[in-house]
Amino acid sequence: MTHDNISTDIERKIEKFLYLEALFLDEGRLDEWLDLLAEDVVYMSPVTETLDHRSEEDVFSEGRLRIFEESKSVLAKRVQRLATNFAHAEQPRSRVRRLITNILISDKQDGTYEVRSNFLVFQSRLESTEAFFVGSRRDVLVEHAKGFLIKRREILFAHRLLPRSLSILF
Repeated sequence: MTHDNISTDIERKIEKFLYLEALFLDEGRLDEWLDLLAEDVVYMSPVTETLDHRSEEDVFSEGRLRIFEESKSVLAKRVQRLATNFAHAEQPRSRVRRLITNILISDKQDGTYEVRSNFLVFQSRLESTEAFFVGSRRDVLVEHAKGFLIKRREILFAHRLLPRSLSILF
């Protein structure tokens, strides 16, 4: 993965896109966040396996178990549910802040980009429960009339055990 073939303009636009996405998620603007997803998006997180003799690529390889793997329609239902009183894990809504760092971009041609980034997400619930989620993301972004759309997101948690249930999006 390299920045060599990416113009500074594209690099800045992609970074701005990721920061805007983080803002939408932090502020609970989930309908606006959904608009950033391609209709055929794959939003998933594989289970991490600890295997000393394998590379990270093998640890997160295709065909392994998933923590979740969701389509846009499933994500839309999650967002719809979060807007109701039936999402008990988010009543009241968590206070969340995301830090997105170490953004690396690779041109896959034809307006498609592979983007890797790291994240640190802080979640605070009911004045007494706090959790940190740490990991990296592998995204495929496609150029769109409005900027970019997320076609694929692979969320790779650094945790062997997640600190709590996943009621937030990454």
